[in-house]
Amino acid sequence: MRRIHLAKLLVILLIAVNARAQDRLPPIPSEKMSADQKKAVDDFRTARQAEPSGPFWPLLRSPELMTRGRALGDYLRYRSALPPRLSEFVILLTSRQWTQPYEWNVHYHIAVNAGLNPNVAKAIAEGRRPDGLTDDEELLYTFCLEVQKNQSVSDATYKRALSRFGEQGVVDTVGIVGYYSLLAMVLNTARTPAGASAAVPLAVLPALADSAGKQAEQEVRQVERLFNEARARADVTTLEKILADEWTITHSDGSTDTKTQYLSDLRSGARKFDFVKQDEIPVRLYGDPAAAFGFPE
Repeated sequence: MRRIHLAKLLVILLIAVNARAQDRLPPIPSEKMSADQKKAVDDFRTARQAEPSGPFWPLLRSPELMTRGRALGDYLRYRSALPPRLSEFVILLTSRQWTQPYEWNVHYHIAVNAGLNPNVAKAIAEGRRPDGLTDDEELLYTFCLEVQKNQSVSDATYKRALSRFGEQGVVDTVGIVGYYSLLAMVLNTARTPAGASAAVPLAVLPALADSAGKQAEQEVRQVERLFNEARARADVTTLEKILADEWTITHSDGSTDTKTQYLSDLRSGARKFDFVKQDEIPVRLYGDPAAAFGFPE
């Protein structure tokens, strides 16, 4: 029985990319939509004069939530008590809090076009308190920081915000933070692609990178174990799900297979594998790609 050793780096890299980067809740083809989903899409087009995008595709799995969420966004994004420069400033702060690249990439350009200083946006992207904030921006920065970090607002900050923005402005600010936190959670859960990068990309902060890196390493180890178990059982259904379509393998005899040929050989019994047990699987991350290292020859 042949075992895979050569080019294992390529094998697991492709598995890992497929496991980590896949859009969990992608756009739904119109022919597969329910009547309620089609109505939600039609309502979206009427209200926004645009096609659904970003978080609204995951939200479409719950059509009424999508419609009600879109209606809330119609107010908070376009008609809140805060002027566009300040509302977009709050949206960027929220995107930073959730490290949500799609949300950031969409709203960075809108914020700058609305008059936000690009250097302020750059500092937010890098996780720094910006220099040169206007009085309004400084107040909103402090307000949002307290809401997000303390889950409350101090008396002093509330008094200042109330004096500057009024009760409606205070409530609308909380609404913007809450609404875009909802969208960020949806996007992060669905792993929605980030889309075109903004001029200043959203940096992954060191603490978050360390935590995310450990989680990603564990995910890769889990997929590697699943891969070993599935090929030993000739479980083609599981392998079909976890292997990227462009996956290829080089065997120890130098021959290569595509995903299609590999699964066909397993299905027919032309190629068989023993279960390979490895207590510890070393993993290395290289940005989005990752590599798990197996046994030496």
